[in-house]
Amino acid sequence: MKTSIAVIVLSFLLIGGAWAQERNFSTELSFSGTGGWVSTTRTMGGQSSSSDAQGYATLAARCGYYVYEGLSIEPEVALTAMEGTEPAHVLAANVSYTFFPASSTVCPFVLGGVGISNAIPLGPNPIGKTTDAMDVFMLDAGAGVKVFLAESAALRFEYRYQRFSYDYEYITSYYPTIKKSTMDYAVNMHRLFIGVSIFI
Repeated sequence: MKTSIAVIVLSFLLIGGAWAQERNFSTELSFSGTGGWVSTTRTMGGQSSSSDAQGYATLAARCGYYVYEGLSIEPEVALTAMEGTEPAHVLAANVSYTFFPASSTVCPFVLGGVGISNAIPLGPNPIGKTTDAMDVFMLDAGAGVKVFLAESAALRFEYRYQRFSYDYEYITSYYPTIKKSTMDYAVNMHRLFIGVSIFI
């Protein structure tokens, strides 16, 4: 089965490599995802505790609008679900540049942008919803390749660096009155996404 799939993919790549025409697209619809397992370990005063590994999955959808050659604006919606927690939603605005080499089916790209979320998708406690408001800020940067399987369809492989941050309010004293303080809480993430792109 694996051999058959490899032969089919290789055939598409060889056929696609024969293209000599310039690609003129106005829109790119893409869907990608990532997943895995996460656990936490805490050490305090010589004592340590750890949580069981929990599975998670992130699905992202974006619509890229090409405004000049390979330059596109990509609004993105992502959803992260994890066992035993409410979903984390991310709304992002990215700018991407795709290099379309002549007669090649492999097109590298870079991207960057900002977004907002209701949670840090992979944080402590374990991961989950941290707020009812969309007040978590995200910075996004990445790079990858689009591998064309047909004239208007490609596999998408990408690396993303994402930084999620928000102001965390906590109680420092209950007596004689409740006192609160805030701290800036941030999580840096390195993630690999795999997906598909349809070009229109």
